Amino acid sequence: MGQSTIPVAWLAVEADVSGLVELRRRARDAFEEAHGVRLTFMPFLVRAIALTLREHPALNASYSEDGVLRHERFDMGIAVATDSGLLVPVLRAADTKSLAQLAGELQDLGERARARTLTRDELIDATLTIDNTGAFGSLISQPIVPVGQVAIVTTEAIRRELRIVSGVDGGDAFAPRSVMNLAISFDHRALDGAEAGAFMAALKARLEAIGPDDPLDAGA
Repeated sequence: MGQSTIPVAWLAVEADVSGLVELRRRARDAFEEAHGVRLTFMPFLVRAIALTLREHPALNASYSEDGVLRHERFDMGIAVATDSGLLVPVLRAADTKSLAQLAGELQDLGERARARTLTRDELIDATLTIDNTGAFGSLISQPIVPVGQVAIVTTEAIRRELRIVSGVDGGDAFAPRSVMNLAISFDHRALDGAEAGAFMAALKARLEAIGPDDPLDAGA
């Protein structure tokens, strides 16, 4: 069971995350002092994906010959590159966690994955996987759908580019913005393009709605 037997479809969207980038820049030092963990972009992305998944439960599922089973839990598999290969520890109930909890658990899982000290129970039963290929500078990628899941989402590198924005006079103008690609591979037996597309459009909208002055845990 794998890529050779799963009919995989794929799509990608671009999100303007300028507000998120500025929010993190402003909050990073105080957050790290208060919580003792680094504030990367991953807690924001995992939280946004988990909350969007809660609104689009068709993607939080498993496929079998008996049909599609939707899960009530939202346990995110987090792909971690190690010297010995890829490991995917599972961040349980990601939709219920604060940003500080997510940051702490992501740091802990990543460190223990690289140290090879995770338990078996911490590596099984994810309901959707997130692959942060952007950490390697990737701009677009097409991941393989994990067995037992119907979708995997990749978060790509954040980059500065010129985009057309509304000018103060109501016309269009060019301005530097922080943008990133988000991609999804999905099992076409369980999902169609409309369901995957609606999820990605909602995820894009959620990330683009983050403003530089937002509370860190806004959007629950």
